[in-house]
Amino acid sequence: MNETPNIRNEELQEQNDCLPWNAVDALYGMACVAIGAALLLTITATVRSDSNLNPTNLAPLSILHLMMLFSVWAFGLRKSGANVGTLGLLMPKGKWQSLTKWLSLSIGGLVASLLIHAIYVLTVTYIGIEYLTPPPIPDELLGGGLDRLISAGVLVIIGPFAEELFFRGFILAAMIKSIGIVPGITIASLIFAISHGEVAIIVPVFASGVILSLLYIKTGSLWPPLAAHSTQNYLAVALI
Repeated sequence: MNETPNIRNEELQEQNDCLPWNAVDALYGMACVAIGAALLLTITATVRSDSNLNPTNLAPLSILHLMMLFSVWAFGLRKSGANVGTLGLLMPKGKWQSLTKWLSLSIGGLVASLLIHAIYVLTVTYIGIEYLTPPPIPDELLGGGLDRLISAGVLVIIGPFAEELFFRGFILAAMIKSIGIVPGITIASLIFAISHGEVAIIVPVFASGVILSLLYIKTGSLWPPLAAHSTQNYLAVALI
């Protein structure tokens, strides 16, 4: 297993070594979600009569998040000895147990992610590569009134929670156990980026995945990356 002193968290490493699931289980989980996503896309494309966006477009996304949670349970938690604490749903310990410290770390990760995203957008815009320019979230997707509130809840709370459990607590932990910290972060972040299904955002989402992974590794907890992930989504929704 790779030794990376600058980012290695001994407690997390020990926890990952004792994980009841491994990279093969993670692959099964990814396959389950991928198959479900393909079926949902097919059904959505079939029943939609026009190309107009509306809040119901978030229903398939919600179902996909539920499938992520199901995969975490089916291929992870169901294993002997597994519990939500094994996934990282514990408060940060050690020097990061202070609320002020781990929130400050989360804010730092959020700022780094936003800066990388801004630099990426400015770069591809300057070069003139249109297909690599990240598209904005369509206002029609959120709707208005109660629909907008529900949509925001999906994007800001439900989505980040399910994705952090799946990509960091489940996949990243399994990859670290099987192939080491640096390769594990790389592969898990690449999967995280590809899962967003948009070529234009693969690079910035990959960078965000790396940052969120480091937050998880440094604190041994999902709460710091979840805070950063949720806040970033909130800012994206708020700017619409």
